[in-house]
Amino acid sequence: MKSIAWTVSGICIVALIAGLINNRLQTGKLDLKKQWPAFSSLQSQEQPETSDDLAAVEQEDPEQAFGELAAEIEGLQGIQDINLTQARRLFLYANDLLLWVDAREDSLFEKGHIQGAIQLYFYEQANYLQGFETAYSDKQPLALVIYCKGKDCHDSHFLAEDLLKMGYSKIFVYRDGFDDWFKAGLPIEGELSQTQANAASPEAGISTEPDPKKGMYLEHILRDSIPFVLGVFLFILWMRKQIQPRHVTLAMLVLAAFFIFAAIPKIGNPLEFAKSIWNYDIAPSILINYGAIGMPWLELIAALAILVPLLRRGASGILLSLLVVFIVAVGFNVLRGHDFNCGCTSTKTFLTQTFLSGWNDKYMLLLRDFGLLVMAGLGLRAQASQSEVSDQN
Repeated sequence: MKSIAWTVSGICIVALIAGLINNRLQTGKLDLKKQWPAFSSLQSQEQPETSDDLAAVEQEDPEQAFGELAAEIEGLQGIQDINLTQARRLFLYANDLLLWVDAREDSLFEKGHIQGAIQLYFYEQANYLQGFETAYSDKQPLALVIYCKGKDCHDSHFLAEDLLKMGYSKIFVYRDGFDDWFKAGLPIEGELSQTQANAASPEAGISTEPDPKKGMYLEHILRDSIPFVLGVFLFILWMRKQIQPRHVTLAMLVLAAFFIFAAIPKIGNPLEFAKSIWNYDIAPSILINYGAIGMPWLELIAALAILVPLLRRGASGILLSLLVVFIVAVGFNVLRGHDFNCGCTSTKTFLTQTFLSGWNDKYMLLLRDFGLLVMAGLGLRAQASQSEVSDQN
């Protein structure tokens, strides 16, 4: 047992040190003192706007509307949420006083963005700040208007908080995001501008991409099904006491491959992974920040260690513990009906034409983690007898 304890302790220490060093080197650097707001505080309780609301905005007297909005902007201090109707009113009558900021990544920004907006990708701010500051200096706006994808995207709020700390004191957060702006037929730039121009109606319901809450890509279904099916197969053999060394080797290879695949994207952007942990609405800020920095390296190092027989039992114990935490966190949120992004692996999809509606990605997560849990347990148990003998010696 002492050898297991030393292995676990060593992997955990190395993972934390590697995570802290990596965080300092990343463009998506995470501030360890960052305070994450309560998830519920960013949820909108207002009724959605209608086409009549937007039509009423279009009919306002321009001079009167400008005067009212200029006074509102002048009195603004800090961050204020606005909806689609309010954003349209600002765009129509007070646009010269504003700088619109898109918090999304390159591919989404190029696909389509609000007319005149500049990009400041929240997760890689260091790469975009110079362009933002140049645009701000050129226009000298009275306030910023920040948006991201849609109502469920909170990156605009987090970017607003960062910019507030930098000294930008007047910030509107357009919380309905680009998707609602696009569907309403309002002015945009990018590839989707032609699609929008050809739409039969502003209410045509065109979506920029499938809603992950309403289904899954076939690619992701297959990716999650493989560990589950293999785990069930190994569990049956285990119960029948028919496990052979080749089965253990296969399990360790699959387990290692999965956790390496899961860890690398999170290592590349600690801030983005911290946002995913926050989205579970469970952990306090300090655990979110240190977890985002250390957990991916813990996954990576433990995944490599299970391929070394001498380290396998301790590494399997770490991965098994992580899987239990994942299953409890996902299961708890499924039971309470809380929408969240897993943040487990990369969401990049290559087969984008195979989106299947009706699939529940959270149930698939639980099934996948069950299969991986069996493999981690097999790695822990497969070394038990040999380790116990070594400890006795």
